Amino acid sequence: MGRHNRQKNTVVVVVQEQGFVPIRMVCPYCHSKVLTEIRYKDGLLTYILCCGLVLFGCWLGCCLIPFCVPSLKDVEHYCPECGELIYTTFLSSDPAPPTVIVTQPIGLDPVQMKCPSCQANIVTDVHYENGLLTYIISGGLCLLGCWLGCCLIPLCVDSCKDVDHYCPLCRTLIHKTRRL
Repeated sequence: MGRHNRQKNTVVVVVQEQGFVPIRMVCPYCHSKVLTEIRYKDGLLTYILCCGLVLFGCWLGCCLIPFCVPSLKDVEHYCPECGELIYTTFLSSDPAPPTVIVTQPIGLDPVQMKCPSCQANIVTDVHYENGLLTYIISGGLCLLGCWLGCCLIPLCVDSCKDVDHYCPLCRTLIHKTRRL
């Protein structure tokens, strides 16, 4: 589907908004915060309306009208930064507001997602835990002569620690991001 390789740690995020207008989101490919670019594509509804017009005698060109009306076409959402297709909203599907599934990597910041355990829409709670990077930096500082307490500074700095993502409702560990 795209030119970019997906990251190893991806989750399914459910976005519930109208899919017929540009949507502000984080691109799952280039990770930029963007307003999606929409393009119209002939879909099932367009062809059904064309065939219906032919059946009612509009075969001299009037049957091509559905191909000229954007509101009768499917809507594709693209990232304006990397040009990748993010998702498509189909007009021929359920008339209820579409539920769009987008993959999004879990990183160091809280993530909006559906909890795989309790199925609730949540923003993950983030907890920091000492990991390999923390101990390597502390050991390196010790070797450089900072053994009187300065070598313990990485144990107090969150940006040196591993990140655990928990569901705020059921307290299930969803993902662990390791710095090293």
